Amino acid sequence: MIVRIQIPGIPTPLSRHRSAMCGSKIRQYDSQKVKKRTTKSIMVYELAKNNIPNILDYDYYCVTITFTFYKPKRLLIDCPEHNHKPDLDNLIKYVLDCGNDILWTDDSKVTEINSLKQFGTTSNTEIQIMPKKIKCKS
Repeated sequence: MIVRIQIPGIPTPLSRHRSAMCGSKIRQYDSQKVKKRTTKSIMVYELAKNNIPNILDYDYYCVTITFTFYKPKRLLIDCPEHNHKPDLDNLIKYVLDCGNDILWTDDSKVTEINSLKQFGTTSNTEIQIMPKKIKCKS
């Protein structure tokens, strides 16, 4: 079984937590809290729309993520691959964190990742998940 999820919009990289002074104390907060909530809602919607059974019950996951950034067709001929910021590792971390408790119980269960950053005629993030169970020989 392969699960496919498409998240429309410009791919988002994970940003660091921020700190702010609140009186005499330092308060830490997640500046992407609202954006993550929206991404998680899209993931839940995509699973429900496609009648995907509960995939949290698997032991490990192989994931392929394609990040597509908008570039007009006339410019795609020059450079089809996206070699600018945001960094690929931060894009992957954002998707893995948002998938916790929705696509997998924890992103530590993802054992294989294939990823690509490219230009296209629309911006989106496409996630393909292949959940697997461990089969032990007796």
